[in-house]
Amino acid sequence: MNNLNPIDRASRLGITLTILGVTWFTLVKFSSFLLTMFSQKIYINSLYSSEHILALVFVTIFLTIFIVGVKYVYFELKTFKDYTDETTFNKAKNMANTSFNDIFTILKVTLALLFFTIMLVFNIEIILNYLNLLWKIIYLIFGICFILLFIIKNTRLKFIENVKNIIIWVKPKFKHFSFLLYISFLIFVLAFSYTTLSVSKGQIIKINFQSNSSLTLDIEVANFNIEKVKIYIFKLEDKTEDSKLLKEIILDRGDFNESSYNVLETSSSLWGEKKNNGNSTTINLNNQQTVLKHNIDIKHYLNEDLNDGKYRIKMLIDSKQYTGSKTLELVNDFLKSADKYTVNKKEFVIEL
Repeated sequence: MNNLNPIDRASRLGITLTILGVTWFTLVKFSSFLLTMFSQKIYINSLYSSEHILALVFVTIFLTIFIVGVKYVYFELKTFKDYTDETTFNKAKNMANTSFNDIFTILKVTLALLFFTIMLVFNIEIILNYLNLLWKIIYLIFGICFILLFIIKNTRLKFIENVKNIIIWVKPKFKHFSFLLYISFLIFVLAFSYTTLSVSKGQIIKINFQSNSSLTLDIEVANFNIEKVKIYIFKLEDKTEDSKLLKEIILDRGDFNESSYNVLETSSSLWGEKKNNGNSTTINLNNQQTVLKHNIDIKHYLNEDLNDGKYRIKMLIDSKQYTGSKTLELVNDFLKSADKYTVNKKEFVIEL
């Protein structure tokens, strides 16, 4: 291969560029599918499922092949330069040949990864979702038998020998496995960030303070999964930062009136109906909305009438999302004069 003439090298380069074009087209399609899946489709019980993992693996494979192919093209193009030093020219050819061989090595590694992933996902999917208790026990017995066979000396020696052979095969390809894992991690971080942004999309909190002879709050929350709302009423001392807590009000989600719609999808399979339907039910984030409303009269919760002066309302809205928890803190001061209340800001519209 080191003695390839320029015509052979040009032919090899042309074939590789054609394959890279097909790989790039496939990568773009799979990437679009991946981003759509991670940004629109989430499972009720587990957020992600086997199809998310398979999509991630396919994008990783095609992206890795494309990167390795581009690396080869770069080094191959360097061999077409005019070199005055034969040593430098041979070094460039060796780098091109090594990069070309890396394409086939990474193909072997990615095919092994793909086969392993499909088998692993297939077995987990079958065990968790389609098998009844009897078949799960059979799987467990099979696993115990495998461990018992491992204990037998001859079987153990053969197993160890096979493991050593696998290590011998993997060791020279370790850098390729490491590169694959690195690419997978980066793609997963990107996809997970996309999911986080999609889950948070459309989250709006509106709080309206109605003040004059009364002091009421109209709370409206859209796509914000409330756990609790804590409202604190403080009396502020004149010309100081000191404050005295007068009342703590806690509202649960059940205290809110709810209006919502969701588009739920249940996947079907060739293996039959899933035993746990929750594992196969998905929500389309682009076709769902939940609105919570509550009206609260602050005076109703106070044990006594407020004296004239300056007061503060502090609200903490706790939310639990698919990707974690979130707390919104809001502070608004108001004045009490005679029988009238004057708030500092009448309306808050917060887009998260």
